[in-house]
Amino acid sequence: MDKSLKDEQYITKAIALARKGEGAVSPNPLVGAIIVKNGSIIGRGYHKRFGTEHAEINAFKDADKKGNKNKLVGSTLYVTLEPCCHWGNTPPCVDEIIKRKIKRVVIAHKDQNPLINGKGTNKLRIHGIKVDLGVLEEEAKKLNYPFLKYMRTQMPFVILKMGISLDGKITHPKKRYITNKKSLDYVHHIRNSVDAILVGHNTYKKDKPRLTTRLKGGKNPRPVVLPKSKTDLTKLLKHLGKEQVTSILVEGGQETATSFLNHNLVDKVYLFLAPEFFGGGELAMFGKLDKIVKLKNIHVEKLDENIMISGYVKQNR
Repeated sequence: MDKSLKDEQYITKAIALARKGEGAVSPNPLVGAIIVKNGSIIGRGYHKRFGTEHAEINAFKDADKKGNKNKLVGSTLYVTLEPCCHWGNTPPCVDEIIKRKIKRVVIAHKDQNPLINGKGTNKLRIHGIKVDLGVLEEEAKKLNYPFLKYMRTQMPFVILKMGISLDGKITHPKKRYITNKKSLDYVHHIRNSVDAILVGHNTYKKDKPRLTTRLKGGKNPRPVVLPKSKTDLTKLLKHLGKEQVTSILVEGGQETATSFLNHNLVDKVYLFLAPEFFGGGELAMFGKLDKIVKLKNIHVEKLDENIMISGYVKQNR
């Protein structure tokens, strides 16, 4: 098999590993690592929780545990993000890579953290390690859009979620929920992946949402309720960013959703569509938008009789 195809296969496996850390590593990024020697995987690892060992170190420990310590010399390390080269909660990963005498490191994309941002790859090259950068870069970046935006702006990645009828209504004439159980379960997985969840004053007062993640082993995001008075949303997001909130799920009603869109603060949208028409008596999903909002990189998924549509806001990606 062509070397580039093999590289893509191993990076794909590393991306799948990285996802296992979802909801547990923020404000750090999701990272997965795989070590290969003579066409065989000898170690796997991912960043499991903030403040603990990074993916590369866990992959080395996995190799040691499996009796592959001596095989590490001259092996290839595949990692979804540039290895760190600074002291934080843990020692620099590049030092361990050098110590273990890895021959080649294949990296999906550069770490935009200013403490790293190319310094990790440079140090590896200075020590004679071959570095290949940019394998499945865009796929790997999708793992960490919140982290990448946070590094760039110091503001959280904003996800807008709405459950709607076929005619775009967000209130049901008879029930509390518009969508089905499968859609609600999906939303709890989204909640588990974010740092905070936001609702408007009216939604909180009327629906009294718990704003929790009802998943076994899941984590509850930080609840944020907008006050009744008008709020400077940009200022709020900057404040949350200072408190290391890298992602926030907006589950507000019409007024809150419209305000976030009109201030160009939404990065990603999830719409959960129920197969019903409610008519003119129910509340529409948006008020007056200042401009047309376009989505790209659309994903559509069937959730029993519901449809989930997600996409990234075009002007923000």
